[in-house]
Amino acid sequence: MSHDNGKLKVRDIMGLEQALAELGAVTILPIGIGLKVARMAKRLSDEIALVYDQRNALVKKYAKGKSRIEETDAEWGPFQEDLRTLQDQPVPSQIDKVSIPSAVDGKNLVISVAALLKLDPFITIEEPIGEAKE
Repeated sequence: MSHDNGKLKVRDIMGLEQALAELGAVTILPIGIGLKVARMAKRLSDEIALVYDQRNALVKKYAKGKSRIEETDAEWGPFQEDLRTLQDQPVPSQIDKVSIPSAVDGKNLVISVAALLKLDPFITIEEPIGEAKE
């Protein structure tokens, strides 16, 4: 995670939607933990929407009436510079980490490694909870 004194940067939340969807698909979490995950996902989704609105405004500014800007466009360099500036901004909201058990009642939580890499700044994996069913 690209932190400056522990601050979350915009680049940390860009592209997080798929990982949030994968975490949201885990159905064996106890209600309390599931609610914390849902609240975290909602806060992150709201922040992501704001970031993409800002990114789209940059595209509109530099694309000069086209739907996208390309590397061959004269405005590509200034666009990339403004995009990097956007990505380096701190995320204004405080997003607290959510502790998630590695297993519930003997059932392991399964989340892809790619999603875990993206989610790492936002979750901690704890010891299993409940009892294993035999």
